[in-house]
Amino acid sequence: MKFTIVPVFLLFKLICLTVVSSYGQINNKILERTWIAVDSRQEGNGGIFPIDGTLIRFKDGVAEVTFIGSDSVKSLGYKLRKNKIRLSGERPLGVVRHLSQDSLTILIGKHMVTLFKPTLDFKPMTSRGELVSLLTSSAWHQLFDNYKIRIDFLEEGWDFNEDPFRVGITHLESNHWYYKENERWAVSEFDGKYFISITHNQFDNYVYQIKKVTSSRIETELFTPTGYQPVTFELIERKKDGQLEELTQILTSQVWMMAELEYHHQFERETENEAEEQLDFHGWSGFSTRADSLLLKDEFINKEIAYQFLNDGGYRIIKGEEVLKKGKWSLSKDGKFIILDYETNPLNYLEIKELKNKELVVRQNVDLQLKRGETAFISYDTIIKFK
Repeated sequence: MKFTIVPVFLLFKLICLTVVSSYGQINNKILERTWIAVDSRQEGNGGIFPIDGTLIRFKDGVAEVTFIGSDSVKSLGYKLRKNKIRLSGERPLGVVRHLSQDSLTILIGKHMVTLFKPTLDFKPMTSRGELVSLLTSSAWHQLFDNYKIRIDFLEEGWDFNEDPFRVGITHLESNHWYYKENERWAVSEFDGKYFISITHNQFDNYVYQIKKVTSSRIETELFTPTGYQPVTFELIERKKDGQLEELTQILTSQVWMMAELEYHHQFERETENEAEEQLDFHGWSGFSTRADSLLLKDEFINKEIAYQFLNDGGYRIIKGEEVLKKGKWSLSKDGKFIILDYETNPLNYLEIKELKNKELVVRQNVDLQLKRGETAFISYDTIIKFK
C-alpha cells in the first residue's frame, strides 16, 4: 500500500468531516471497526491532498484518528443520522460511495476519492520499542513474489522537524540493475495492532500489518487497493565481534590499488554482452551540491586511485601522494558492506564481493565528477577489484 505523508494538523483538518452517504442508510455494525486509507485518486479537475495512511477506529460513538508513523491520536465524537456520519460538528465534506465488510470508499471534497480497507485482527505480543530494537539490530531481507530486497533499518531520524520517520537503506538487484536508495521507515501501534511503513523513492509509502514476530522473522500483510499481500522480513545474521575484527585487520593491512574495473551507466540498460567501449560517458549528467567530495571521472575510470583504510577508523582515497578524499569508515553489522562516512547515504555502501589477503572486490554505486570544480556528474554501477 502506498501513501503520501501528511502533516498532523492538515490530516486532522481533512479527516474531521461529515460523511454523507450516496447510497442510503449506513450500517453501523459494518462501520464500527478500524479502517486504513490505502489509496487516494483524483476525480475530475483540481488538485488533491491525499490522506492515505490515515487510521480511523469507529466505536461507541467515538472516532479515533491517527496516521501511520504518528504518536498522536485524536478522538472525535460522531453520530449517525440515517445516511450521515457527523464528526465533531464539522460541515459536510464527503460522500460515501461504498461501504461493505471489506472496503469503504469516500469522495472527499469535490475531487478526491479515498479507499479505506479494514485492518486485520492480528495483535502480536510485542511492543513498538521491541520492534524498533529488533529491526535496527541487523539488516533484513524483505521477501515477496520473486523479489528479495535488503533493508538496513537505521536508528537515525529523518531530517525534518517533528518527522516520526527514521532512515533506511534499501538494496535491490534485478536483471543487471543494482538499485540503492535511502528511504523513510517507521513502526506504529494502533488499537493493539502493529504496522511497519517503508517508503519507495521517499514519497510513496507501503504499509505492512504485522502478523507474527520472532527473533529472526516478521510475518506481515501488505495493504493494497485490491486486498492484502503476504510479505516476510528475515533477519540477516550479524557477524560476531571477532569476525568483524578479522575483516578489519585484512582491510587495514595494505593500501588497496585499483586493478580491474567493470562498470555501466546507471541510466542505460545493460545486457550481458554489452561492451565497455559502447559507453561514451556523455549520456546523462546531474547536478550535485556535494561536488567537492566527488571523485574525478578520468582518475576513477583510468584506475589511477587507491583506497587506504586506517586502524583509527579513518580512510583515504589517494592518487600517488595526493589525497583526493578522506573521512571515516566502518563495517555493516553483517560484515557485507564497507560504509564510508555517513551510513544514511546509499552511495557510501561498498558491497564486499570478495575479501582475502592481497585481494578485495567491491560493488559500488558511484557518482563521478566530469571536471574538477564543476557540479555535473554521472552515476555508475561499478565492480572494482583491488590488489
